[in-house]
Amino acid sequence: MSTADRLELRHARGPHAFNLAVCAGLVLLFALHALSGQEGALVLLLPAAILFGGFGLQSLLRILDRRPVALLDREGIWIPELMVRPLPWRELLAVDERRFGRTRLFLYVADTRPWLRPERQGGFTPDAALGKLLPGFSRPRITFETHWLDRSHREIREAVASFWGAARATEAEAGAEAEAG
Repeated sequence: MSTADRLELRHARGPHAFNLAVCAGLVLLFALHALSGQEGALVLLLPAAILFGGFGLQSLLRILDRRPVALLDREGIWIPELMVRPLPWRELLAVDERRFGRTRLFLYVADTRPWLRPERQGGFTPDAALGKLLPGFSRPRITFETHWLDRSHREIREAVASFWGAARATEAEAGAEAEAG
């Protein structure tokens, strides 16, 4: 799929299948340990089944869910889980990334309230806490986690840069034509 038209991002099946296999294996291991009759093993089975069973179920659901996690096109970016409507590129002020740990793109906007779902607004973050103590430290942003998707972080970053750059160029051309006309 060409980034010139549209980029649809979905959950990657490989990492989720691996996570599902590991979780199922751990639950099976705890169950076999409990069935062996060893003292205390049954007490550990319930928390292990809840913890690893929950993570495994989440991975299974993501393997089966083929809906787009995010849509990028010439008009903007839409992350259905986070946003109530697409964010037009003209509203984007800056883009930053974090590549260590979980890879993320930070989409900086003037105000996140028109774009984020109400349940995704607010909440405690260290940046927000520091922003209250040090004005100007924290800027409104939408965080887009790019790990475990069917495209690499680099591909996603390049698509965002391409679409956003094209939108800014179009805006600049329109502004130049308005000044000339």
